[in-house]
Amino acid sequence: MLPNALYLERKLEVINADVTNHCNARCFFCFNDWAAFQPHNMTLETFQNLMKLYPLLRNSDYMISCWFEPTLNPKFFDMLDMLTPEFRKAAYFTTNFVAEISDENMIRMCRANLHHINVSIESFDEKEYQHITGVKHTHFFENLERFAAYSKQYNTHVQVITMLTKRNMNSLPELVRRTNELLSPVFHEIRTPHFFREDTGTKEALIRDMLTEEEICAVRSATEKLGYSNLFWDVSFTKESFSSMEKTRASIPASNHDIFYHLRVNSDGTARLGDQKNGRLIDINAPGDLVARVKQEIYEMEIQEAELDRISDAGMHFRRLPSEAPYGIDAVRVYDERILFIRGYDRGLKYAVSRGLEVVALMECGEEKTLFKQSQKNRKESAMAQFADKYWEYCFLALFDLKGCSDKPFTISLGYLENGEVVLIRDLYEYDPGACLS
Repeated sequence: MLPNALYLERKLEVINADVTNHCNARCFFCFNDWAAFQPHNMTLETFQNLMKLYPLLRNSDYMISCWFEPTLNPKFFDMLDMLTPEFRKAAYFTTNFVAEISDENMIRMCRANLHHINVSIESFDEKEYQHITGVKHTHFFENLERFAAYSKQYNTHVQVITMLTKRNMNSLPELVRRTNELLSPVFHEIRTPHFFREDTGTKEALIRDMLTEEEICAVRSATEKLGYSNLFWDVSFTKESFSSMEKTRASIPASNHDIFYHLRVNSDGTARLGDQKNGRLIDINAPGDLVARVKQEIYEMEIQEAELDRISDAGMHFRRLPSEAPYGIDAVRVYDERILFIRGYDRGLKYAVSRGLEVVALMECGEEKTLFKQSQKNRKESAMAQFADKYWEYCFLALFDLKGCSDKPFTISLGYLENGEVVLIRDLYEYDPGACLS
């Protein structure tokens, strides 16, 4: 056992499912290509299999419906009744409230005691609402009033999502005020729509309705004057950022090497592990032990991730330049007895970061040297809380494959690449099985 290391089983970060693959709104910013979908509803049997995946989830991020409208599935409310107590603590869904929903089903929804229910609210003005969602005749407003009453009666955790565009920017402060008075949401997320690499027919409308940074600042300022503390602004996608993206689009590769421990489950039971388009294909309806099957796929992804971070050190020189700058390690984990994960920060990386040099980590096991690049994913979020503001740009996330080294002495050092040379500034971790035994 490695000292100061936490041994864990790798879990999924997100399970993103949908109990149907169609919707009763046509929001102009939606990324779905509706011409490519044939309406399909998840069966109760498939939903039962979906619930089997709960033990593989690392945290409370289990979307049982997100991309489409769940209330269109006639069995959706039966599915809510099927949820186990532990599953309810993690599960949530998003609804647009366009469909007619009976009082009985509204109560079943609210008393399900889910982690939360997301409600999409784009406008309280009927003409503006129609302009944004494409819905002419809707039960939205009536449903929202009844949901407000039942959610308070059953203490339902409500969250709200609003897409901010030119079509509703002027009414946003009033929307936020009415939403808080009606629903008292624990969280109200205000987003700017994103344009994805593959245009599904939304590009022209998005360009026309994108807000500039100046417009967003003005709307945000006017809204925050209301004094609500539950607002979260995800508004980084602006007219300026889109223009920058368009200029560099040709130089951006179609895919990258990032590994995502996400599982996307479609209404027919087919699923993708990792990348939502090209990830590992899994059929949750296939016979056999579903959990064991997914665990094996996760394990293979771990090995792949560590291999992607490996760098050839052929022809490189190694030099040590010890740093006295502040540093810290806030996580040492071993996943599935094979993958070592180390996370922390090092102020000694200032020279490398300021020059855009590749940050690396070196594992030395006997005569063997293995060089790994430092992952760039979520660096700011991974900094230790007390140092996040001051040191986040100097954070590192390093993965190492322990195959052949778990029972031998090894050392891990941190450094950077410069002019074909590996400059090592810090010994991060040492393991000597003999010393541990003694």
